[in-house]
Amino acid sequence: EKTLNKKLSKYIAELNSDIYKEDLSETGGNYRKLYFSYDNVFQGVGLKEHLEVEIKSCDLPDKKLMFYPADKRVIKPIVTAFLESIGQEELISTYGLESFETQCINPRKTICDKVSRLVKLSYNEDAAALLAKHIRDVYDLSALYHNQEYNDYLHSEDFLDAMYRVTIEDGLNKNSRSHLSLADAPIFKDAEAVMALPEVATAYTTDLKKLTFDKSKMPPIGKAVEALKNLHEILVRFEAYRTKKQNEEQP
Repeated sequence: EKTLNKKLSKYIAELNSDIYKEDLSETGGNYRKLYFSYDNVFQGVGLKEHLEVEIKSCDLPDKKLMFYPADKRVIKPIVTAFLESIGQEELISTYGLESFETQCINPRKTICDKVSRLVKLSYNEDAAALLAKHIRDVYDLSALYHNQEYNDYLHSEDFLDAMYRVTIEDGLNKNSRSHLSLADAPIFKDAEAVMALPEVATAYTTDLKKLTFDKSKMPPIGKAVEALKNLHEILVRFEAYRTKKQNEEQP
């Protein structure tokens, strides 16, 4: 797996050598993060300075514990949608802007990853600054929680099992906080107070809003707080589930 990681990283870097940022990239072990430069005209929360390509292999001895659900989805560029709306299909064909199908990680995995990351950030001494920097995770979790399909999933045992598997794999990382109570993480347990912190509130209500196409559809901060508080109740159930699973697995 690590050899495949190395070969894949090298191939991607060589293919894009003109924009590859070797000095920033992390290229050791089972986790690799490659950085690439790109032209941008906006600086703000939620917009990364570089393009990032992450390549990761699973270190779990028991691969059955892996949780990587994926679906094939059709990706339509925003430019393509605009050109279609004004009847300029010829330009789409001329410049190769057609929609394309690719394999994507299912949002069920995204939910678990974002919960895990917010737990890690909110247990940090510099939690306010880190949560402000990663405010997109709060927004995404809130949006997924308020989606009926994923709300049903969050209230099912499937989520508890998936979250359990994700915390086991995450626990292999040196900076992991997955061994701590997810339910007690301040971002969930004290959602109202944490989201009211000036740095965090500004990141959500002002900086994040700059990235939205239709600012009138930006959900109010209260909706995010509501989702985080409800997720806390789900994570309380998760902690009981985790304790039960750990007891069952003990010899």
